[in-house]
Amino acid sequence: MLIEKEKLLEKELMGHIIRHRVEADKAYLVVLSDVHTGLNDRTSLQKTVEFILTVPNVYVILGGDSTNTITRNSKGNVLEEKLSGDKQLYAIVEDMKPLYEAGRLIGICSGNHPKRVQDETFINTEMIIATLLGNPKLYMGSMCLFYINVNKNCYVGGVIHKGSKQENYFEYLHADLVFREHFHLNKVIPKIIIDHNRTNKKPIVKTVYDIFAGSYQIYPDYGKSSGYRPLIPGTHFVELSGVKEKWGMKVFTDNDFYDIVKNGYKV
Repeated sequence: MLIEKEKLLEKELMGHIIRHRVEADKAYLVVLSDVHTGLNDRTSLQKTVEFILTVPNVYVILGGDSTNTITRNSKGNVLEEKLSGDKQLYAIVEDMKPLYEAGRLIGICSGNHPKRVQDETFINTEMIIATLLGNPKLYMGSMCLFYINVNKNCYVGGVIHKGSKQENYFEYLHADLVFREHFHLNKVIPKIIIDHNRTNKKPIVKTVYDIFAGSYQIYPDYGKSSGYRPLIPGTHFVELSGVKEKWGMKVFTDNDFYDIVKNGYKV
């Protein structure tokens, strides 16, 4: 009976899976979190996309709150938005289209801002974004689980929009990478874990990461009035090794990664 119930949960999670394979010694994963199109620095996002396209084997998940989409129940003020709701959808599609056409965009996740739109209108804006780009299957829902193979090295992780700031909140995922959105924190937490090689019957010591993902929103009025700390916009680049018997990751801020690539870092 318990096994049957576990299978029900597994079946529920199957609709949230991204599977991707890269044949290379290095690949890179970027989660563009909390873009907030309409109340963001769109130029910074576009420059990030332009840079990504100059680097081989960088793959992108568009995280939650890709549009700002203020509703009557939002904290924000529609007068601050530079684009109305429908134009926000067209803008994020325009900004993501180069990534999609280059085969770099591998998934789209949901956030609380578009969720309010869905709750009030039953219109799923992230599904619309995926459909306008040309592939409704890009939409992963309120969480995504990814399995990315770089050569034969497999990296497992998740993107989850809300939840607690508590450091071990998503420990149940047993993941190599957990991208935690919504808080706009730009914070990386490395953790040493003991995994197990069940074939060779031996322990494996690994460094895994919780990444409190950044944002492209700047400093809205509700943030100032609530006393939120101002933060620099941006994202992270995670390097995934594809070298045999050298499974491992490195996490860079976008600024650091840009600098080292321009200074000759081998990608």
